Amino acid sequence: MVLLFYLPFIAMVVLANYGEGRRWARFLTYGLLILLNLLIGLVGLLFFLVQWAAGLPGVQMPPELEALNFLALGLASLGTAIVAFLPLLPPLRRWLARLIPIVPASCVHATALVFAIYLIGGSLATLWTIRFVVEAPEGVSLTPSLFWQQGLAFTLLGLAGVGIFLRRDLRGALDRLKLRGVPLPHWGLAAGATLLLLAFVWVVSFGWSRLWPQSYEEVERISELLFGEFLSPLGALTLGLSAGIGEELLFRGALQPRFGLILTTLLFTVAHTQYTVSPALLEIFVVGLVLGLLRDRASTTVCILVHAAYNALNVLLAPYFP
Repeated sequence: MVLLFYLPFIAMVVLANYGEGRRWARFLTYGLLILLNLLIGLVGLLFFLVQWAAGLPGVQMPPELEALNFLALGLASLGTAIVAFLPLLPPLRRWLARLIPIVPASCVHATALVFAIYLIGGSLATLWTIRFVVEAPEGVSLTPSLFWQQGLAFTLLGLAGVGIFLRRDLRGALDRLKLRGVPLPHWGLAAGATLLLLAFVWVVSFGWSRLWPQSYEEVERISELLFGEFLSPLGALTLGLSAGIGEELLFRGALQPRFGLILTTLLFTVAHTQYTVSPALLEIFVVGLVLGLLRDRASTTVCILVHAAYNALNVLLAPYFP
């Protein structure tokens, strides 16, 4: 189900690659992005309509929906739709090219910018819905299949984004993603970075649990509801490899050379808003920053190793954290 959600976006990235050399594909890509923006805007208007209808006399919202803030969801959807039109304007892309290493005329880069805005808008919506989701009477059911499907979707987005078998052959795509062998010194670098990140998160969590216990307990409860079934060696391996491979290929491998270290790290951080606005996002930002630096100084392969080990050890050591 998760993979099916991402398939249209993967297909649009493939189409955008064709758009680099074919006018019909370029026009079709921009037309589909405009249509998608309009659909997201329409969803926002529907949220506003539901919020308005809920205030009418005699209208009773279903109990399971009363906790949802439809006004906030409408603002997030409509705002995302409006802002997502901006990267389709050539003058804006030319201005952005002064700040980040994108090619203004690139159809792929324009599509990536629009999708980045979708990610931000979706993350804002998550902030307003995560409590509703985890506290729903039927609960949530995160399975290994869901994580592997998301990891596969991110991997396909990353590979399609660099134009594998479209604009680049296999060797060229791997080089663009900076996927390569790991020399012995880089194994030590990966181990040291993993331990450093674990120590950093432990220190932040320790201070967080003492200084802001209510926030810490809330995020802990959300984490337990979402990932409680993965507190095992097999679950740790699933969370480690699915995120380590998928997220690193997409964020560090494909996006960072075009969006730059800071913007990519910010996107990586907002993609984890299930932890709400809390010190957990600071932890994730620092983790993303370190991974980005490792990408620049070593390779994306090292990033995958560190991310996978960090996630897996975080799960296995969870009972010993504050």
